Amino acid sequence: MKKLNILYIVNFWGILPHNYFIKYLRENHSAQISTIVLPVISYHKKGHLTVDACFIDTNGNKTSYQRKINFMLPHCLRLLLQYIINLSAGIKILIKNRRKQFDICIGESSFNGMLALFAKKVGMAKHSIFVIVDVLPNPNVKGEEAVYLNVPRSTSPPKILRILSKVVVSVQFLLTKFAYKNDLAWFINDKIRLRDSKQGLVPKDFIVSPGAIDPKRVKRSREIAKIENSVAYMGNLKKELGVDIAIKSLSIVKSEIKDFKFIVVGGDPYLVNYYTGMAKSYGIAENIKFYGCVPDFDDAIDIIASCKIGLALYPESDSMYTDVSKPKNYLQALLPTIIVKPGPDICREIEAYQAGSCVEYNEEQIAAVILDILKNKALYDRCLEGVVALGAKFDYNNLCSMAFEDITGKLNIDSS
Repeated sequence: MKKLNILYIVNFWGILPHNYFIKYLRENHSAQISTIVLPVISYHKKGHLTVDACFIDTNGNKTSYQRKINFMLPHCLRLLLQYIINLSAGIKILIKNRRKQFDICIGESSFNGMLALFAKKVGMAKHSIFVIVDVLPNPNVKGEEAVYLNVPRSTSPPKILRILSKVVVSVQFLLTKFAYKNDLAWFINDKIRLRDSKQGLVPKDFIVSPGAIDPKRVKRSREIAKIENSVAYMGNLKKELGVDIAIKSLSIVKSEIKDFKFIVVGGDPYLVNYYTGMAKSYGIAENIKFYGCVPDFDDAIDIIASCKIGLALYPESDSMYTDVSKPKNYLQALLPTIIVKPGPDICREIEAYQAGSCVEYNEEQIAAVILDILKNKALYDRCLEGVVALGAKFDYNNLCSMAFEDITGKLNIDSS
């Protein structure tokens, strides 16, 4: 039987848990895989903007599409610019490979879902799939609720930034509306499907499969020595992701553990400088090490795997509907997770498996739990056992095998 030929379009290659689907298909020789990796805009210390996209064929040969722009842009404009550049790069790559024929084209995120639909419409793919990894934000943004500004801000950002935020949200809604026209939607949980349906977004058909983790990555983390009294954070540096309250909580921790370490992976130089200033104002600058953006996923996990606790302090927001990546990354790094309740679904699982602690969004309570886990070895060991048990539940070999079976079944494709 001829193997399926699949094209996968993604951003953040090697970071999001869904990339394990491609890893699974390659390792099990279940399909021939090509990937389009669209650019994530990043700034270098020298001040220029870099864009890097690529096409990787079934044999692993990589064709890069790179661009360097020698000027800076306000953070609030970067996402809009990324849409424009991604559209240009994505269509350019598809046109260059237009003679290739694929059985399935998968687009992860609304933008790439639109490109998957485009690939099907122009005859490059027989079937198309949209992977939904997040919910649409509320377009009626104001004040602190304004999204995608990606800058530390006051409770009342300038009107122009709120307008730009609404523009980005409106563009996302339009992209998602197009992406829902694909043959199949892949939801990471059913909450997103139900929420989107209230906005009139209903797929032709769907599967539900959560993000996975790699047991080999967990094994590698076991070999990394832990730093005593250390806490980790991995992700974007934003108040909405819990960075501000983490710094405030750790300033309380310092009253009992003077030499604690806070290891932070993620963020561009602008945001690192901002939070360095905040750490100074709370008297813990010497306890924090910012690594900034670490491009290689395994390198990033290696760094946080040296810590003893991971922080996922999301306030009550749209994150409740998503399969947030921080806890999954912390599972791979063998870190008990402190997460805010009610939180996303994994909050209940962390609590059930005792793989960390679910707390209120309150700096005193967060600090108390951090101190309890760091100072109580029996509690820490119990949490670590829970981390291992919960991680086994998300083994990508099992989850991706079921997802592949669901996909071929829904699309009536013989994959035997």
